[in-house]
Amino acid sequence: MNQWETLYQQAYRRGLQKIADLKGVACAFHSVIDGILRITPAILDTLFANQPHLKVAAKRGAQGEIPQEILSPDDFICGLFYSLSRGAACQRMIRAEATYQ
Repeated sequence: MNQWETLYQQAYRRGLQKIADLKGVACAFHSVIDGILRITPAILDTLFANQPHLKVAAKRGAQGEIPQEILSPDDFICGLFYSLSRGAACQRMIRAEATYQ
C-alpha cells in the first residue's frame, strides 16, 4: 500500500504544478437531461413515430452500442438508451450546437 500512496502523492504534486503552469482558466459544464425534460413513454412514442431512425438508434444503444461523441440526434438517443438499459451514467460531449438545441 505504501507504494500506491507514493505514486498518488507524486501524481498529485505533478498535477498541482501543471495547474499552476496554465496560462488561462479551465472549466467544465455539466448538463443533466432530467433537469430540462422528463422523458416519458408518450414523448418517446411520438418521437419515434415522427422520426423512425431515432428508434433504430435507441435499439442500437440498448444493445450495447455507445457513441464516442454526440454529433447528431441519433448519437444522443443511442447514448441515452445505452445509459437507460444499464442504469448507469454516460458522459459524452455534444459537438454540434444544432444537436444540443
